[in-house]
Parts: sequence; structure tokens; C-alpha cells
Amino acid sequence: MAKVNVFGAGGHARVVADIVEATGREVGCFYDDAPRVETLKGHPVVRPTACVDHTEHTAVESSCASVTGPLVVAIGANKVRKEVAERYCVEYQAIVAPGAIVAPSAKMGEGSVVLQGAVIQTDATVGCHCIVNIGAMIDHDCEIGDFVHVAQGVALGGGVKIGEGTWIGAGSVVTSGVKIGCWRVIPPGSVITEDFE
Repeated sequence: MAKVNVFGAGGHARVVADIVEATGREVGCFYDDAPRVETLKGHPVVRPTACVDHTEHTAVESSCASVTGPLVVAIGANKVRKEVAERYCVEYQAIVAPGAIVAPSAKMGEGSVVLQGAVIQTDATVGCHCIVNIGAMIDHDCEIGDFVHVAQGVALGGGVKIGEGTWIGAGSVVTSGVKIGCWRVIPPGSVITEDFE
């Protein structure tokens, strides 16, 4: 089975690498546009060849590598995750942590990550490059757009619709049938009972 490469070298990247290894896969390398370390968790951290050194206005050649898949973009910021995911034409890998529950009828897009203790119920759809964080609960028939982050302990009732790029803060509750628009920020601990488009 091919090694899974990780784009990012921060805290979320380390979490994703742990999940990759917990599923019995190997991490290949970490890519980072501005690496601050040479290795992370025993794997090399390299600049992708698409990087440009803006101080010299030339492509950086040393310690660079072509970005290859399977790849997970492990960056917590939704807009940055989208920019990176759209930069490369590679196979993106969805990763589900052991201990997460994903119903057989649920659909998950490429590049999305489901962390420990999360639950995704019957006929829910999670878009591409999403983060479903620790202990988040996504009930039946929810529709989660691309590049969404459902933070720790969030509870989404049945049939909730979340637009692209939205961040739902830790511990928030969204009641059944509510629609939340694109690129919205829901503060931690919120209770959303009406549409927020």
C-alpha cells in the first residue's frame, strides 16, 4: 500500500500522521512551504518544488520535492487548506481514525479527515478536504460542504446543511434542519436554531 504524504508541518499535521499510522499505513514525508524543521516524527519535511523564493525571485532547488499522492492537506485554516488542495493535481486521501464511526451509507470526499470519537451517521455527506474533529457528531442526512471544519464536540442535528469553508467552533450545537452558508464562522459553544446564510 502506498505511503501517505502530509502537507503541513504543524500540530494538525502531527495528528493526521498519527491517524495514518494508526490505520496501518506509513507516512512518506511532510511538505511545507516554509519548513522550520528538517524532520517531523522521523519523516523528512520538504518544500514542494512549486515554491518560489520571493527574496531571490527564483525557484528553490535545494531540499525540494515534487508533491505526490496519496496526500492529505493537514492544515487547520480552511482558506489555506483550500489554496493548497487546489494547487496540486494529485490523489487526495481521506483518513478516518480508529475509534471514529462512519455509517456505511455516509459519503466522504477526498482529502477529508475524521478524528477519534467522531460519529457520522446514515446518509450524511461530508465534502472534500474537511476536518471532522474529536468527538464531533454529524447526524443523519447532513450535508457538509468542502473545506469545512467541524470542531471538537460539535453536534449537528439531522438534515443540517453547512456551506463551503465554514468553521463550526468547539462544543457548538446546530439543531436539525438548519442551513449555514459558506465561509461562516460559528463561535465555540454556540447554539444555532435558525438558518444562518
